[in-house]
Amino acid sequence: MPTHLLLSLLLTAPCFGAGLAPQEEAAPKDLEVKDAAGKVLAQVRESIIGFNDPSMNEESFLASPDGRRVAYMIMDGAGVAVVLDGKKGESFEGFAAGSLVFSPDGQHFGYVGTRPGRHVVVHDGKLHEYSGVSKQGVVFSSDSQHVGWVAEREGRQLAVLDGLEGAGYDGIAPQGILFSPDGKRHVYQAKSADKYLVVLDGEEGRLWDTIAGLRFSEDGHHALYVAMRDGKWYAIIDGVDHGPYDELRSLNPATKGTPDQMIEVFEVSANGTRVAFIAKRDEQWYLVLDGKEQGPFQTCAGLALSPEGSRVAFLATRGEGWFMSVDGVEQTGQSLESLSFSPDGRRLASVVKHGEKRCARIDGAEGKEEGKEKEYDKIEAPGIRFSYDGQHTAYLAELGGEKLVVVDSVEGPRFKRLGKTGLGFVPGSARAMYSFRRGEKEVLVIDGHEGPACQSTRSLSFAPAGSRYAYAA
Repeated sequence: MPTHLLLSLLLTAPCFGAGLAPQEEAAPKDLEVKDAAGKVLAQVRESIIGFNDPSMNEESFLASPDGRRVAYMIMDGAGVAVVLDGKKGESFEGFAAGSLVFSPDGQHFGYVGTRPGRHVVVHDGKLHEYSGVSKQGVVFSSDSQHVGWVAEREGRQLAVLDGLEGAGYDGIAPQGILFSPDGKRHVYQAKSADKYLVVLDGEEGRLWDTIAGLRFSEDGHHALYVAMRDGKWYAIIDGVDHGPYDELRSLNPATKGTPDQMIEVFEVSANGTRVAFIAKRDEQWYLVLDGKEQGPFQTCAGLALSPEGSRVAFLATRGEGWFMSVDGVEQTGQSLESLSFSPDGRRLASVVKHGEKRCARIDGAEGKEEGKEKEYDKIEAPGIRFSYDGQHTAYLAELGGEKLVVVDSVEGPRFKRLGKTGLGFVPGSARAMYSFRRGEKEVLVIDGHEGPACQSTRSLSFAPAGSRYAYAA
């Protein structure tokens, strides 16, 4: 077994004795892990929850998120069966690859078995037979209160939620059923004849020629997607369409001209109270905020909403130079490239264009060094990031073919490429973190301090408020 898989299993479940017979549950065992000097490094309470079955398919082994339940497949005569918590289930011809799944709280379990000409969804021991089940398999909501899957019966595809079948369609998109982050809502995209529609919380939306970017906002309050009819684009927010428009602008310049262009159209405040996007109609651009248009402009870009929803900023021009609009007040000046608010909405940062160079502007002041502005060849998207308390800033810049991270106007070491840990702040703290590659090694940097150069790192974990951290290397 690869080391990283073995490590993950050891973190979620105790060691198993190979080929041991089942026995009565043992009492928890307390262990201490010490270094050579006798210092306690870890305290562990280990509980045996099962034993290896000699006929177990090791690749199928699955532990519940809380580490208290296990499931795996075994050969069962001419077929195969799933063993859950030591109890063998129904025998099947085979199983859909990777279909075994526990709910987030570990209380529910499901998988997809196969029989000649049939697929069978097994959910908490109950069997549901269909002529086919989508590759998404069984999916649980984040709160473990709901379960769903997409199935086929008599040539029609249907979504099944909590065991109740929805209407049949000519097809359902491969992404299947999406649950909102809070688990309270669900949505999926379906095909009817040569048109497409979205079904939100069981209610069918309008028919469209094309649909893209279906998702929930991070707070779960809004269902968002874009659609096209008769060559015109519409932005749909919670089933209400806004349009028609000739074009919708992606908020991520890197996706322009790609299939993902229409996925990042909406800007949503972190608390979910406000939604905005930028759209074009008849050669004029508009900012659409909470369903109301502002404009027209010759062009519009750089949209930002403060996390708590009280402030809005964007860049625009009417053909006589760019200006920045902040809370409805227009500010003329240098050409800007991106905007970002601090979490409390009190501070505003932007990337300023000086010809071919870029400079960070924070609270109206640009970074300076020895009386000169700090200019870079590039400041990477999404621009300037704020810490959780809004007191610190960080961004990734490029100069002379090398990259560097700038935290509170202080430059870090130069490097060629980032590592696996992207630039950000430690959750709940003001400590900046990232990793970069040094030759074939990776270096983790937290709060300006470089860790050892390692072949690889994984499992970065933080104590509450980010006061301590640990990782495997």
